Amino acid sequence: MIMRKITITFCFIMILSILLTGCTGTKKSENEIREIAYHSLDDYSKNTIINWENAEVEEFKSPTEMHLGNSSVNIEGKETYRITFNVQNEAVLGPIVMFVDKDSYKISGVGLRD
Repeated sequence: MIMRKITITFCFIMILSILLTGCTGTKKSENEIREIAYHSLDDYSKNTIINWENAEVEEFKSPTEMHLGNSSVNIEGKETYRITFNVQNEAVLGPIVMFVDKDSYKISGVGLRD
Protein backbone atom coordinates (compact mmCIF):
# COMPACT_ATOMS: atom_id res chain seq x y z
CA MET A 1 0.00 0.00 0.00
CA ILE A 2 2.79 2.42 0.87
CA MET A 3 4.64 1.53 -2.33
CA ARG A 4 1.52 2.31 -4.35
CA LYS A 5 1.18 5.76 -2.73
CA ILE A 6 4.84 6.47 -3.43
CA THR A 7 4.43 5.43 -7.07
CA ILE A 8 1.31 7.56 -7.51
CA THR A 9 2.98 10.55 -5.86
CA PHE A 10 6.08 10.13 -8.03
CA CYS A 11 3.96 9.93 -11.20
CA PHE A 12 1.99 13.01 -10.16
CA ILE A 13 5.19 15.00 -9.54
CA MET A 14 6.65 13.91 -12.91
CA ILE A 15 3.51 14.87 -14.83
CA LEU A 16 3.29 18.21 -13.03
CA SER A 17 6.93 19.04 -13.73
CA ILE A 18 6.53 18.17 -17.42
CA LEU A 19 3.46 20.40 -17.69
CA LEU A 20 5.13 23.31 -15.93
CA THR A 21 8.26 23.01 -18.05
CA GLY A 22 6.15 23.09 -21.21
CA CYS A 23 4.45 26.31 -20.11
CA THR A 24 7.61 28.37 -19.82
CA GLY A 25 7.86 28.98 -23.57
CA THR A 26 11.03 29.22 -25.57
CA LYS A 27 13.08 32.32 -26.07
CA LYS A 28 13.57 33.21 -29.71
CA SER A 29 16.96 34.01 -31.18
CA GLU A 30 17.86 37.43 -32.60
CA ASN A 31 17.55 35.97 -36.12
CA GLU A 32 14.01 34.74 -35.40
CA ILE A 33 13.01 38.12 -33.94
CA ARG A 34 14.53 39.89 -36.96
CA GLU A 35 12.54 37.61 -39.30
CA ILE A 36 9.28 38.27 -37.44
CA ALA A 37 9.78 42.02 -37.87
CA TYR A 38 10.92 41.80 -41.51
CA HIS A 39 8.08 39.52 -42.65
CA SER A 40 5.49 41.86 -41.12
CA LEU A 41 6.55 44.70 -43.45
CA ASP A 42 4.85 45.50 -46.74
CA ASP A 43 6.67 44.83 -50.02
CA TYR A 44 7.50 48.49 -50.61
CA SER A 45 9.26 48.77 -47.25
CA LYS A 46 11.07 45.47 -47.78
CA ASN A 47 12.43 46.73 -51.11
CA THR A 48 13.99 49.81 -49.46
CA ILE A 49 15.87 47.83 -46.79
CA ILE A 50 19.59 47.25 -47.15
CA ASN A 51 20.61 43.76 -45.96
CA TRP A 52 17.77 43.00 -43.54
CA GLU A 53 19.69 40.01 -42.13
CA ASN A 54 22.04 42.48 -40.39
CA ALA A 55 19.34 44.61 -38.77
CA GLU A 56 20.13 45.55 -35.18
CA VAL A 57 18.03 43.76 -32.55
CA GLU A 58 18.06 45.15 -29.01
CA GLU A 59 15.92 44.95 -25.90
CA PHE A 60 13.96 48.14 -25.36
CA LYS A 61 11.71 49.56 -22.65
CA SER A 62 10.46 53.09 -23.14
CA PRO A 63 10.62 55.10 -19.90
CA THR A 64 8.13 57.65 -21.22
CA GLU A 65 4.95 57.65 -23.27
CA MET A 66 5.77 56.43 -26.78
CA HIS A 67 3.14 56.00 -29.49
CA LEU A 68 3.98 53.93 -32.54
CA GLY A 69 3.23 55.04 -36.09
CA ASN A 70 -0.30 56.23 -36.73
CA SER A 71 -1.80 54.04 -34.02
CA SER A 72 -2.82 54.59 -30.44
CA VAL A 73 -0.42 51.86 -29.25
CA ASN A 74 1.66 53.16 -26.35
CA ILE A 75 4.64 51.01 -25.36
CA GLU A 76 5.63 53.00 -22.27
CA GLY A 77 7.10 50.58 -19.71
CA LYS A 78 6.55 47.52 -21.92
CA GLU A 79 9.35 45.02 -22.55
CA THR A 80 10.00 44.94 -26.30
CA TYR A 81 12.66 44.28 -28.87
CA ARG A 82 13.61 47.20 -31.12
CA ILE A 83 14.68 46.12 -34.61
CA THR A 84 16.37 48.77 -36.76
CA PHE A 85 16.48 48.23 -40.53
CA ASN A 86 18.80 50.46 -42.54
CA VAL A 87 17.22 51.74 -45.76
CA GLN A 88 18.39 53.22 -49.06
CA ASN A 89 17.24 56.82 -48.46
CA GLU A 90 17.99 56.84 -44.76
CA ALA A 91 19.21 60.44 -44.81
CA VAL A 92 15.72 61.57 -45.83
CA LEU A 93 13.38 59.49 -43.64
CA GLY A 94 15.65 57.58 -41.27
CA PRO A 95 15.69 53.81 -40.72
CA ILE A 96 12.63 51.60 -40.31
CA VAL A 97 12.30 50.75 -36.62
CA MET A 98 10.00 47.92 -35.57
CA PHE A 99 8.96 46.98 -32.04
CA VAL A 100 8.18 43.36 -31.11
CA ASP A 101 6.61 42.38 -27.79
CA LYS A 102 9.17 40.51 -25.70
CA ASP A 103 6.69 37.95 -24.32
CA SER A 104 4.34 37.21 -27.22
CA TYR A 105 6.71 38.05 -30.13
CA LYS A 106 3.86 39.94 -31.80
CA ILE A 107 4.46 43.21 -33.60
CA SER A 108 3.76 46.15 -31.30
CA GLY A 109 4.22 48.65 -34.11
CA VAL A 110 6.55 50.73 -36.25
CA GLY A 111 8.41 53.74 -34.95
CA LEU A 112 7.82 57.16 -36.46
CA ARG A 113 10.19 58.21 -39.21
CA ASP A 114 11.37 61.78 -39.92
